[in-house]
Amino acid sequence: MYTSVRNQRAFRLTMVVGIMGVLLCFLAACGSETPAATHVVAPAATPPNTPITIIAVQSTPGVGPTVIQAPSPIVGGSTTTHNQQIVLTSRVLFITDVHRATDVVNDTVAIRLTMTLKNTGTRAIVNMPNYFSLFGAEGDAFGLTSSSTNPFFGPINANSSRSGTVVFQVPLGAAKTLRLFYRSEVAHEAVFVPIAV
Repeated sequence: MYTSVRNQRAFRLTMVVGIMGVLLCFLAACGSETPAATHVVAPAATPPNTPITIIAVQSTPGVGPTVIQAPSPIVGGSTTTHNQQIVLTSRVLFITDVHRATDVVNDTVAIRLTMTLKNTGTRAIVNMPNYFSLFGAEGDAFGLTSSSTNPFFGPINANSSRSGTVVFQVPLGAAKTLRLFYRSEVAHEAVFVPIAV
């Protein structure tokens, strides 16, 4: 019995010391910051008072694109295809055919536009792939795919033209109401043209 009372006291003492150690560890880990651990940050030096000079610059507001609501059909053009002409200051863009091919596997639509760009000015103009974008009803913009024909792009001499096909890959959901955005090197000739697909 002597050893059992002594063992019980030793066990209780070990348990109390162990519990106190665990509690102290928890308190140390979760405790709040003590004043000795606070950090004092010195205020930043204030910059000297320097006068700010505001200079008014005269400028003109930018010119937005022209939105064509009802494009003109090509005079003498086919009545069975989607044809239209867009007359600008130095050029005429003819859209002679619009074709839509749906890819249900990828949920995309390929929009193929067959076009001719005629230079009506007295100086050479340039036709570049980045002049063409397709916009959806929500404002999403789509650029040309690599399958667009290259002969359509390049310099066009005065009273000459270039013809070719451009292809846009559009998500199926965005292919309902589309507008062609044409912006050449002449910024004020930028236009939005509805595309019937």
